[in-house]
Amino acid sequence: MKLLCYVCCLLVLVSCNINGEESAVKKAVTGNWIILYPDEAALSQQQLQNYGPVQDSLVRLYGLRLLQFKKDGSFTEPDHYFDAPGSWELFQDKKLIVKSALPGFELYIASLQSYKANKLRLLTTIAGNNDSLPIFWVLKKIESDDPANELFAEKINRWRKHPANAENETELKARLKQMLEWSALYFETVANEAIYFSPGRVVLPFNYYAHAVFIKPLKNAPDFAAAFYNETNAMQALQLLNAARTKLHGKYPQHKSYVKEYARHFRDIAELL
Repeated sequence: MKLLCYVCCLLVLVSCNINGEESAVKKAVTGNWIILYPDEAALSQQQLQNYGPVQDSLVRLYGLRLLQFKKDGSFTEPDHYFDAPGSWELFQDKKLIVKSALPGFELYIASLQSYKANKLRLLTTIAGNNDSLPIFWVLKKIESDDPANELFAEKINRWRKHPANAENETELKARLKQMLEWSALYFETVANEAIYFSPGRVVLPFNYYAHAVFIKPLKNAPDFAAAFYNETNAMQALQLLNAARTKLHGKYPQHKSYVKEYARHFRDIAELL
């Protein structure tokens, strides 16, 4: 089945937890979210066969993304913190319309299927060649007292704003430290909520292994390089990162969760910058 470039979500309200006035629905949707996983349990055998070829691309696009539905109707995610926000709106029939420049959310039409225990279940329909495939996405709302809300704060996302000029060593260290702290908190959140992780959701120049990470060459870390003023600054930052890691030789953290090890390692590096 050939996957089209757009995803159309046509969903039905079935949970008694969300039945009611539109204001209650808006209150439920407003907030910070992480997309956890596509729920395959509701698919038929034939649907599972059709799902297989597109599973990886869908999970790469949507899996473990952070989304923010603000009370004022704006829509964004930390990866695009300083870009123009999109918008979201609810209509009386409980349809949700999202318009943005974010990949996968250019025009997203949806309604809530269920909401229980801070988990939102959406049914998305992928249009193919004369057929369609339902995808059930599960999102987790980040509670107001959860440290993960910091992932959406300006202070920890300032490193995403591209510098206007070349930066000195002190400025590069500050940018690196913010990058490491955001990535550590993100991986901690993922480790607490999901059974998998997506390395591409952070821009740090690492390859990830069991109980270890290794630095990539700059040419293999374009997203990391793009966070700096120019290639010279990016190479300097990579060297600073490597120097800090060298001081931690033999002190790699140990945890039953590899992802929590990565997060602790990021924090250890940040403390040495």
